[in-house]
Formats: sequence, structure tokens, C-alpha cells
Amino acid sequence: MPSDIAALRVKADTGDANAQWLLGYYYYTGQGVPKDDAETALWFRLAADQGYADAQANLGFMYGTGRGVPQDDAQAMSWFRKAAEQGHTIAQLNLGAMCFPGRGVPQDYVESHKWSNLAASRASAENQTRYAEVRDAVAKVMTPAQVAEAQTLAREWHAAFDGRQSWEGVGHLLFERLLAVRLETARERAVPPYIIFHDAALREMVRLRPTSLDAFRSVKGVGARKADDLGERFLSAIRDYR
Repeated sequence: MPSDIAALRVKADTGDANAQWLLGYYYYTGQGVPKDDAETALWFRLAADQGYADAQANLGFMYGTGRGVPQDDAQAMSWFRKAAEQGHTIAQLNLGAMCFPGRGVPQDYVESHKWSNLAASRASAENQTRYAEVRDAVAKVMTPAQVAEAQTLAREWHAAFDGRQSWEGVGHLLFERLLAVRLETARERAVPPYIIFHDAALREMVRLRPTSLDAFRSVKGVGARKADDLGERFLSAIRDYR
């Protein structure tokens, strides 16, 4: 086992949810360790139980496909819902996709449209069109009254979620800039953006606006390894904004 994976394992064993999720991701992709769906599910579950949205969404996928765990649509729905309620767009899309035919829950076009609409409205620019196509496909089998109801439910969810997130002190323009830096970095490294940093970590960067590597390391969700690797790139964006 490479030294960086061994160090990650030590951190995961202490209960660090980010390390647990990342270790699960490495077992899923075979990055630094042999591919192992059972180990993937184990580490995703440990992080998911701590409320880690990416792990919850990933665990929903594992249950939905029966990888590393027995296939169970009800469990998949449960974990997708937990992540979706935290604003995880992929989980929202998957939740809507399962509501449409009634996998793990009774068929519900209104809920399917609500969640796929939320996913489309909150998705990154590169995913918005694809997510909107899913939402629009659901709308084609709905009545106008059902679509109106779904749209109302989505607006109500948005309002409640935005209130919970408390954006006070967070500059949206800087947040959008950091999202762009994250996307550019992810494309360079051929990894999903959330591997670089989660939205919550970017939000903390905007809130705290660190100007040094030491301050950047202290941002929740960053850590020493990522700070050393990516710190100057993100710090530059923060400094330029000031």
C-alpha cells in the first residue's frame, strides 16, 4: 500500500469522514489499492453515517446497483434522499430518476419532477443541459397541474435549503470564481470536481478568505495534503478578488 494511502487509512480509522469517503473512492477506482467493492461500500457507509453527502450519494449508487452490498432499492432511495436534502445534485437527479418508475418507493411523477428540476437548477454549467433534459422528459407524461405542483414544491425546497445554508458573509461572486478554479483543476486531472474540494469547503474559503497557506490549511475540508497541493492556486483566486 503506497505511503499516502496508508496515511489516509490512519486518518480514516480515526473517524475522519472525508478520509473515509476518499478511501472508499480509491477502492472503487483502484487508485493506489486493488479495486474492491466491499471495501468501497464499507468506507462509504462509515462516512455516510456521519452525514457526509458525497458518501451518502455514493452509497445510494452501491445499493442501487448491488455493488459491494445486496441490491436494495429502498436503501438506495434512503441514501439518495439524505444526500439530496443536503443539496447534492447527483443524488437529487438519481432520486428523481427512481421516483419516476417507482423504484424503492411508489411511482410519483411530481416528486420525480421536483428532484430533477432541483438538480438541473443547482447543477454545474456542464451538467445543466443534461439534467434539464431529464426533467423535461418527466414533464411530458405529467398534467399541467402536476407540473405546477412539482414546481411549487421545488421552490419551497429551495427557500428552506437556502435558509439552512446561511449564506451570510459569503460572497457569491467569489464562490463562483472558486467553482471555476475547481472545475478547471478537475478537468486537468481528469477527476470529478468534488475530488478537488466539496462545495462546503469552497464556501468556507469564501467566508474566511485565507491569504496564507497556514490559514488555508485551517479551512474545514481542506487539510494539509490538499493545501500543499492546491493551496496557491485557490489562494491566488481569493487574493485577486480582494
